[in-house]
Amino acid sequence: MDDYFEHYELELAGRAAHTGNENTKLKTAGRLAAAQAEHVRRRADQVARHEIRAHAHLDSLLLISESAWRTGLKVEIAHRPQSPSARFIPRARRWIVAEEANGQ
Repeated sequence: MDDYFEHYELELAGRAAHTGNENTKLKTAGRLAAAQAEHVRRRADQVARHEIRAHAHLDSLLLISESAWRTGLKVEIAHRPQSPSARFIPRARRWIVAEEANGQ
């Protein structure tokens, strides 16, 4: 994108330098100003498309409700049924099993 605008600006400057007509020079200057404004607008658009947005209200809700995402699991390890407690961590998008199950 930057290359396009740089080459276009050079082309417009070259056209203005080679003409003696004042009307053409004014039109070329107007085009150059419009191209520079469009370049700034497109760059800002590209930055806005790629920025990371944080939704504070959603993150706050997840932090508050995180402890409510607990459940009991029924698992069988080495043919022995167990019922560890697990907690879902929304920010990490994974389940954490309580320490009792991790020690066995």
